[in-house]
Amino acid sequence: MMPSVVRLKQAVTEGALGDLVELRAYGKQDPRAGGEDMMVLGSHLFDLMRLFAGDPLWCTARVLWQGRDITRAEARLVRDNVGLVAGDQVFAQFAFANGINATFTSAGNLRETVGHWGIEFHGSKGIARLNCDIAPNVFVRRTGAWKPEGRTDTWEPFAPALVKAPPAHNLGPVGDWLEAIAGDREPECSGRNGAWAVEMVAGVYHAALTKERIVFPLKERSHPLTPVT
Repeated sequence: MMPSVVRLKQAVTEGALGDLVELRAYGKQDPRAGGEDMMVLGSHLFDLMRLFAGDPLWCTARVLWQGRDITRAEARLVRDNVGLVAGDQVFAQFAFANGINATFTSAGNLRETVGHWGIEFHGSKGIARLNCDIAPNVFVRRTGAWKPEGRTDTWEPFAPALVKAPPAHNLGPVGDWLEAIAGDREPECSGRNGAWAVEMVAGVYHAALTKERIVFPLKERSHPLTPVT
């Protein structure tokens, strides 16, 4: 519900990037890289994926611990107190309707090359990047043509002019909650949206452990890292 996110969503809906094709999300990839990063920070990115692309259809994933695929034996509790997590590297792919694909990556050895925690929106006519901070920042990539000496890409701050219609009024969380009560609708920051973000995390673990494509909504409702008894 941050104003920058609201404006970007409106611009994307209006076609500023053309047809949305791919979302590329990156965790913070700090010492928490892997499963802890995915649950603590990746869940926010999964929420953003749904805001822009709708509910996921399925996912595939690989989660590694010290270079090998995880088993339930690697499940651990961490300081952030987010339940069981596993892995120090996560590579996940999600499929959405209308041919939209999304990826989530969290690997500590990519921190310097990938850069900021956030999500990129790749469209048929342009690319935007949302860098997640307390106040998120949005940038649009301007791409030059390939030449024998190479190519230059520049990231420029998102221009309000990219929004064609008057910007949607941003009520903020409290205003939205009050309006949701008055209009008998779910608020934007709803329990359902929060549950979906956690479900996407669980889907990644199910896919990694079974090495299969996992369909949403999940049929198995227990925590995927719970030890088998």
